[in-house]
Amino acid sequence: MVIFFTVCGLLGLALAVLGLNIYDAIESAGELVGIDGRGYAVAIELTVMLWQSALLLGVAVGVYLVAPRRAVPQAERVPR
Repeated sequence: MVIFFTVCGLLGLALAVLGLNIYDAIESAGELVGIDGRGYAVAIELTVMLWQSALLLGVAVGVYLVAPRRAVPQAERVPR
């Protein structure tokens, strides 16, 4: 159960970082006047956004894959 909340927390963190980076990209693009400068600033922000979000998503997937499987009780055998 702890792994479930850890993975969900990491996914939520990845989405939060993605949202903050989108906000930062919009703010930095709004400050620039030239069209060429805007494109470069947005490209840099997109690169940073993808690296940070992908890192957190990768960690979440790694935690999910490394987590031990839940023990499923085997059904009792009925004698014939």
